[in-house]
Amino acid sequence: MEQRDYLKRQIDQIGVVLGYLIAYLLNLKTGTIDSIGVEKVRQVLNSEFDIDIDTFLTCKFEDIIHILNKKGFDYEDINKLVEILVIIADNMNTNNSKKNALYQLCLKLDEYIIKESSTFSFERHFRMEQIKKYVSNTTF
Repeated sequence: MEQRDYLKRQIDQIGVVLGYLIAYLLNLKTGTIDSIGVEKVRQVLNSEFDIDIDTFLTCKFEDIIHILNKKGFDYEDINKLVEILVIIADNMNTNNSKKNALYQLCLKLDEYIIKESSTFSFERHFRMEQIKKYVSNTTF
């Protein structure tokens, strides 16, 4: 029983930190998100969850899911992480291959959530459509 309570607190803590990062990015989004803001978010992801975005972009998708599951991420947490990654990608240089790769990762994570959970989200669906539109219009 005590173990379950500990795990629930850990999962709740993940949600709180991810929520903080989303709120931070949304506050920055009212102005412009500069490289300092993005770097701060990267640092928090790295220090709190040991998640390095650049490493994620080079990993196999199955490994990413394994890492997130091992860290206690549930579908809601993965959804919040996708929101963060989309905001970061939105503020990268246009027609950047890294930006495209980050969007592709976001799509895969969203598709994973849809496949594995029983929850439908209009916001997620809209986000996926926007990403697909960007990716299909991008040429390198």
